[in-house]
Amino acid sequence: MSNNINCINLGDSFLLDSPPNGKHLFVAIMPITNTKHLFVNVTKKQGNCDLTCIIKPGRGVPSFIVQESVIYYKNPREIELTKLQEWITNSIATYEGKFSPNILYKIQIGATQSDRIPIRFEIAMKNYLGIT
Repeated sequence: MSNNINCINLGDSFLLDSPPNGKHLFVAIMPITNTKHLFVNVTKKQGNCDLTCIIKPGRGVPSFIVQESVIYYKNPREIELTKLQEWITNSIATYEGKFSPNILYKIQIGATQSDRIPIRFEIAMKNYLGIT
């Protein structure tokens, strides 16, 4: 990832402000349009969380992840890439590394299986992946 907006790719992860508790890690998982991507949150595994996609620290994940985590599919974000670039430039968002293609695919497949993701994103991901 560079400072050029055209270099933001699927699998890139960013710390973004996420009320009410400050910054959280988000990963780009699907293009919505040429200028907008769908992002999901990576969060600590706890209690009643969605276990559809468990992420473990280590190979293939950004070093920011230091404990077993899950993908929080319930509130994905559609983010305009120009807005993300503005946040990076203004230090509102920070690049935290890239998920490997295999881990990215695991996250994408989870978006087609989680019962917590909004249905329109589940359908969009199925279409994107060619799943019928």
